[in-house]
Amino acid sequence: MIFEYDEHTDILYVCKKGKTKFSIDLGAFILDIDGKNQVIGIELLDASQLLGASPTMLKQIGEAEFSVMRRGSYISATVRLKVPHKESLNLIVGSPLPQQKMPVLAIR
Repeated sequence: MIFEYDEHTDILYVCKKGKTKFSIDLGAFILDIDGKNQVIGIELLDASQLLGASPTMLKQIGEAEFSVMRRGSYISATVRLKVPHKESLNLIVGSPLPQQKMPVLAIR
């Protein structure tokens, strides 16, 4: 997985390889979707607050991964981060999907 933390905007981005076709803004996080309706990326807004970690710590991320689960009109994402000299940071975020017409998402 590819990951990047921007301490100036406090946004953590974790993604798989692929090209984003559209994004779904779910408040605290944004999902990036490819042309096959697969979730290929997640952006965590206010990442340090969500993860309870300092920006300095988030700049030291060694590995990152995410998984996404959808149940009906609710979607949740789990983000796992490995930081040197600390146990993994884990975050589970969830949100109802917007009520507007949306394509069926395929979860890998």
